[in-house]
Amino acid sequence: SELEQLDKIFMLLGSPTEENWPGVSKLKLFSKFERSTGKQKRSMLDSLFPRSTVTGGPYLSPVGVDLLGKMLTLDPATRITAAEALKHPWFDEFPFPKPKDEMPKFHSIYKSSQPKEQKEEESHSRGGHGGLFAHANKFQM
Repeated sequence: SELEQLDKIFMLLGSPTEENWPGVSKLKLFSKFERSTGKQKRSMLDSLFPRSTVTGGPYLSPVGVDLLGKMLTLDPATRITAAEALKHPWFDEFPFPKPKDEMPKFHSIYKSSQPKEQKEEESHSRGGHGGLFAHANKFQM
């Protein structure tokens, strides 16, 4: 349910209060989720990302946790914008982003040389419905 989702969010990020989200108590359903979630005092993001891993696996640096926290800020008025996020120092940390031409490419398993509109017109002209059932009449007995 929506209240369960909010509960999970508040368990991770801390409960909304007038201190961390001015005006939140004036929201229409605030009293419902306030009773539902209890009071988680602070964000638990730091505890999710260890400073080092035993296996040598990936971890999120303190600078990365800072960016994540700014993106997940409860108060929309103080949440970082996309433009601000792209300028965050985390993007200057090692490993550096790869150039676009070095990024892996994932090709669709559905190759097509016809524009989508043309395929739909042909399908409808044959009495088909398009999509999954476009060629179903081939298999009818």
